[in-house]
Amino acid sequence: MYFKPANFFITILIALLISCGKAEELDVSEKNRHNFNIEGCKLTFNDLNVYLGSHVDTWINKLGENYRVAAYGSRYLWDDIGIYLNVENKSKKVSSITFMYSYPPKLISYEKQLEKAVKEKNHYEIKSIKYMIDNRLKSYFHGKLILDGAQLGKKVNFHEIKEKRYKYFNENYDKYKDMNIGFNTFRQSYTPERWAYNTNCPNGEEYGFIYLLIDENTASSLTIGN
Repeated sequence: MYFKPANFFITILIALLISCGKAEELDVSEKNRHNFNIEGCKLTFNDLNVYLGSHVDTWINKLGENYRVAAYGSRYLWDDIGIYLNVENKSKKVSSITFMYSYPPKLISYEKQLEKAVKEKNHYEIKSIKYMIDNRLKSYFHGKLILDGAQLGKKVNFHEIKEKRYKYFNENYDKYKDMNIGFNTFRQSYTPERWAYNTNCPNGEEYGFIYLLIDENTASSLTIGN
């Protein structure tokens, strides 16, 4: 299964919009407890395996009980970590994970929009904005995320990321060969803000890795999905 360009772009755009708002800083003691590592299609959280396509309960067992479910139950948010999972409504299988880093400062906050809608007694707008706020994380991701030997974060340099990942890939070639995964790297995709690549995984699925940017060197979010 793979992302259809039009549908996936819309999904990412919505994710960007709902990230708008004031984020809370995490306590320093919490920052190093949320470590994700990705090699090809293998994902781990604090050295525990997690799998896209598995039931959300298996992720809750690894990520912890400190989560909330947004409206309509299709999004599970860990505000303390700064990530959310998109989950299929019926099967409750995890289709993607998003790491939230920042939001575009040029966007008006939802709180201001809500205040305006309340004054105007625009009930439809009030309901819509509250839904968007409910889907928004309350803090950003401050943990450690390693992709093929390269640490990813809010500040991005795609040339540097490519070089580090390629070096790691060559040094661990047998491991990737066993997974039957070649080397793919981030490329600008559809819009200047979207950088992505796809990887064919051993389970027959295709994982998409999508960075959404605020500007040339600043990430808003990173999403991994199937």
